[in-house]
Amino acid sequence: MRTVAVISEFNPFHQGHRFFIESIRRDLGADTCIIALMNGNYTQRGDVAIAEKFARAAAAVRGGVDLVLEIPFPFSVSSAEYYATAGVGMAASLGIVDTLAFGSECGDISRLTAASVKLSSQKTAMAVRKAIAEDESLGHASATQKVFASLYGEEEAELLGQPNNILALRYLCANASLASPLMTYTVKRRGCYHAKTLGEGISASAIRRELTLGNTEKALAALPSGVRELLAEEVAAGRAPATLSRLGNIFLSFFRIGVRAGESDLLARMHSAALRATDFEEFTTLVATKRYTNAHLRRAMWHRLLGITSADLCEPVAYTQILAMNAVGRAALRRASRVCTISLLTKPADGRSLVGAAARQVAISQRADLLYPLAMPCEVPGDYALRAAPRRED
Repeated sequence: MRTVAVISEFNPFHQGHRFFIESIRRDLGADTCIIALMNGNYTQRGDVAIAEKFARAAAAVRGGVDLVLEIPFPFSVSSAEYYATAGVGMAASLGIVDTLAFGSECGDISRLTAASVKLSSQKTAMAVRKAIAEDESLGHASATQKVFASLYGEEEAELLGQPNNILALRYLCANASLASPLMTYTVKRRGCYHAKTLGEGISASAIRRELTLGNTEKALAALPSGVRELLAEEVAAGRAPATLSRLGNIFLSFFRIGVRAGESDLLARMHSAALRATDFEEFTTLVATKRYTNAHLRRAMWHRLLGITSADLCEPVAYTQILAMNAVGRAALRRASRVCTISLLTKPADGRSLVGAAARQVAISQRADLLYPLAMPCEVPGDYALRAAPRRED
């Protein structure tokens, strides 16, 4: 039996995700055990997840995943390179995973692997540093794509213009750095990642947009059966849809008084914007520049607010929270518990016994989780996530 790890957000789990899971079992075997390494309450782009992590994990299991483990904060809210390194490292640390699977717009594992070798080369790294030094308005992502075009041609550079390809390349780079690389497998993504409406194709963005606008029935109709009912329960209970804007005053107040003289130019800019802005939307508009993407700015806000350093992001993942499982997932968990090199938390309170890097990672994650209920539509206790337990979906 194969054991496959997938790194994803399932925000929320939709028909495209179901197709992805079905493709894995079609190509690798019907009895393949699928372990999802999933973001918790926050996304890689620095936003809040549309629904809390235990509910989204349960939805993934209903959609065909066997076991869902959390990628802890701050790794879940970091650039593609750090995010991929954390996820791939977690997969290897479990000790039972043989294959890493991911979606991509390209769908060609050979082409992606070849491009990942170029991406991780010293030649590319030096050219990117030079491009940024010559044009300070360039962010790292745009500089990398520009360098790829000049060194390897426009066709190769196009790979770096699509979000799932970018993550796929970073997964492959991270995997190649392992002493014993995992086998890799990709599924060509269907639909449009940036679709604004559900009529344009399968798009988590469009589903989240409809939920946020209050078009609940329309959004739920785009989800697989079982998943649909679970998310409907979250909406009915007032726990979804969560939105980052509800946390706006936290960021405004922090950057008005929490930034000191001598900080970086970006933090100084955030301080100035917070003083002038009257709401969170105006704040983010004032902070934005050509160099920094909105996702980069949101991640920077979170890292500063929670005291995350570059050293934190360079640490390997030292623990994970078990979020949801079925019977196959429980069997996989028993196998992993005998060989894995990271701590497996059955419930959040178990984190109190951890030490070192694991203890700091738990502390950071739990601070973030204490804020998440404020993003929900209704009033929910701050320790909601700290009192939760893994969901069993048999």
